[in-house]
Amino acid sequence: MYGRLFTLVTIDDDSKVFAWGLEIETGDDLEAIIYRKDPDTGRTLFGVHDSAQAAADRWSSIVPVEISWEESYVPSPASISATEASEVSSSGSLPRPWGTDPFTTSDSPQPCVMTM
Repeated sequence: MYGRLFTLVTIDDDSKVFAWGLEIETGDDLEAIIYRKDPDTGRTLFGVHDSAQAAADRWSSIVPVEISWEESYVPSPASISATEASEVSSSGSLPRPWGTDPFTTSDSPQPCVMTM
């Protein structure tokens, strides 16, 4: 299972976040979960969509939005290069783009670790 963080930002001002999201890939399955807190009503909304693009398409009918992917993305094995694949097979894990252990204290960006 692999997760990819994104935001839905308004097209006319990409500094305005409309919703936060997580696209989850499990084998051949892809889904996206979004979180939004309406600034006018204070109402919290969670949504489940077929993908991040499906979420953007759905919410663009209300406010034109586009996807902004988070930079600390670690790719799924299906999308990595042959060099990275050899690193995975020798180390047993995906290479971390920031080069740090996620469980150590560091000033470097750290991945979000989810437990279930």
